[in-house]
Amino acid sequence: MEPKIELEWLIHYKCNYRCPYCFFEGMWEEVERRNDYRPAKEWVAGWKRILARYGYTRILITGGEPFIYPDFIGLLKEISPDFSIGFDTNLSCSKGLLEDFVKNTQAKNISLGLSFHPRFAEFDAFLEKALFLQDNGFKVCVQYVSYPEALEAMQDYRAKFMEKGLYFIPLPFRGVYQGLDYPASFSARERKLIYGAAESLAQEHKDKVDKLLNQVSTKQKLCRAGQVYARIDVDGAVYRCGRYVSSALSRTLGNFFDENFKLLNEPALCEQEVCPCEFRWLVQDEPLCKVLKNYGK
Repeated sequence: MEPKIELEWLIHYKCNYRCPYCFFEGMWEEVERRNDYRPAKEWVAGWKRILARYGYTRILITGGEPFIYPDFIGLLKEISPDFSIGFDTNLSCSKGLLEDFVKNTQAKNISLGLSFHPRFAEFDAFLEKALFLQDNGFKVCVQYVSYPEALEAMQDYRAKFMEKGLYFIPLPFRGVYQGLDYPASFSARERKLIYGAAESLAQEHKDKVDKLLNQVSTKQKLCRAGQVYARIDVDGAVYRCGRYVSSALSRTLGNFFDENFKLLNEPALCEQEVCPCEFRWLVQDEPLCKVLKNYGK
């Protein structure tokens, strides 16, 4: 059964890493003040309303590091039986916490993007945890940000992970490095490295890498963001699209905790110069809108 909608849940603004390529680099102290840790029962009640209104739903948990969210595993235990859930983690948590996670959640419903950050993570320890999750039935993939200074090592890490049967996805860096804007500033050689790392991916992931690298304009194109996708912030405010654009923060579709909250009934025009949602919901990309595939397939 495929999810009918996807809701991105920014669970909290807190992380134990400080990656220079993070969207929140230089802003962590500011954004952490926005954290609003509502009781788990309020979130669970809200998700039950979504289930009743929209049926089987994909929940994409994001924000800071999920495993440091208060009682994250307890929350997943409540909602994982009824939803398709995906989240990214830097996998810095202890092996004991991972064992608790495996014991108390529904592996068949959960996929994880395992973000490998060589600056902070020790390869062997990260690999051991990744294989532990995969061996216990979780759909996993390893994600690697193609930060300019980390590009040369990417192919070597890719080979090591793939040798162990782990799916590897290069994520084109978006931001400023040494005064240059990326991805526009990637050289032909650097682009070749990124495309090379994506050569074994499923087609939808290749398309994602290509669009993130080339950053075509999406303004005034018809988009299903707000109709089949939306972003929920830490306080329950629901936005039509990605959290990295100022206009998305100025207007909401409503609030998740409102018992009468509903998504848009039809597509609407994109208001952004470049898509902050990875180009997934544009109407001309209908196959990508309809097929919400899990990581690791």
